[in-house]
Amino acid sequence: MLSYSSFSDAELLELLKSEDTAAYTVIYNRYFHPLFIHALQKLNDKEEAQDIVHELFAQLWNKRSDIQIHTNLAAYLYSSVRNKILDHISKKQVRDKYVD
Repeated sequence: MLSYSSFSDAELLELLKSEDTAAYTVIYNRYFHPLFIHALQKLNDKEEAQDIVHELFAQLWNKRSDIQIHTNLAAYLYSSVRNKILDHISKKQVRDKYVD
């Protein structure tokens, strides 16, 4: 049996593109907690931070065959979380403004 945890991010990414669920699981387990902590520091809300990171990983799986990463996987994931946080804050500001 292969030990996916010893694979590099680039190797896992190639396996992910070929619909390897074990590679996806390793990526998820490797990056969920650090991305969650990063999102939590920005949002100060556990549920929102968790939702954003889960949404990122769902999107990663759904777009696995089309994904083009030009840097490394960690940089891509952190940038994606940052963009999702900014989108979330923007939508929240619009919602709050509408309520007022």
